Amino acid sequence: MKYVHKKFSIIPAIYTMLDKDGNVDVPAQKKLVRHLINKGVDGFYIGGATGEGFCLDTEDRKTVIKACIEEINGESLAIAYTGSNNTKTAIELSKYAESVGADYVSSIPPHIGNFSFEMIKDYYTDIASSVNIPLLIYSNSMWGSFTEKQTYEICNIPNCVGMKYTSFNHYLMKRCKMIMPDKLIFSGADEMIGSAMISGVEGAIGSTYNFSPEIFIKLRDTFEKGDMAEFVRLNEACTAIVDAFVRNNYSPSMKAILSKFGFGQGYSRKPTPTFTEKDLQPVIEELIKIREKYNISGVEFIDKL
Repeated sequence: MKYVHKKFSIIPAIYTMLDKDGNVDVPAQKKLVRHLINKGVDGFYIGGATGEGFCLDTEDRKTVIKACIEEINGESLAIAYTGSNNTKTAIELSKYAESVGADYVSSIPPHIGNFSFEMIKDYYTDIASSVNIPLLIYSNSMWGSFTEKQTYEICNIPNCVGMKYTSFNHYLMKRCKMIMPDKLIFSGADEMIGSAMISGVEGAIGSTYNFSPEIFIKLRDTFEKGDMAEFVRLNEACTAIVDAFVRNNYSPSMKAILSKFGFGQGYSRKPTPTFTEKDLQPVIEELIKIREKYNISGVEFIDKL
């Protein structure tokens, strides 16, 4: 599926469902994909940091990519994270993702080691030239971000169509959009989704959209209708939801609450911890307060708390 920009896209960075032995739970993975498609999301970012791609071996990563894309089956956008600290593995994963039907591949730059900008540019050039589907680079302030000039240079290598951008510096993101109006840019900081909409980028890729896609979709729809008072209220509610998870060990608490509602078993690949029901209780208490404060309804998992 080629990306066509009709509206600001809400794209979950999907969690990887694991069993108690740390193996990929394929039926649970497909169940979560189907649930999110039914909720109306616009695509999936598969196997990135949220999906514990850094903790999985290559075969596990292939399993996750294939399971998600089989369930997506062309109904929404499939972006496969195929990055690695070595080019060989990144190319192997990118070719595999293409073979099972991914629409795009994506990667942060190699970040463990002393890599020059030219080395990183070569890394992206090698990935982009190894497949026929487009590449989205991933600029992340934690693992390797780029200046405006560097972003422009990398995004203009053949077969690179844009980037995922994860940073609170939306001035730089906007500047990149201004100098690259024909490139796709997806914001990756959940807390900044309102700012991303105002910045005019194509969409947002985020972890919290696994849990409460309805409110982020409603935020987008409200923005497009031009109801700014309601947009501000919903944006504050979205920020509060993100904060509740951030304050309580984001990924383990997110996996635990998905498991509570029947999606996966809540396990993470060590060294990431697995949360118990007791560990999850502070998150639930915060979410209930948020529901009451912002009068949230129509968000399935929050309604059920």
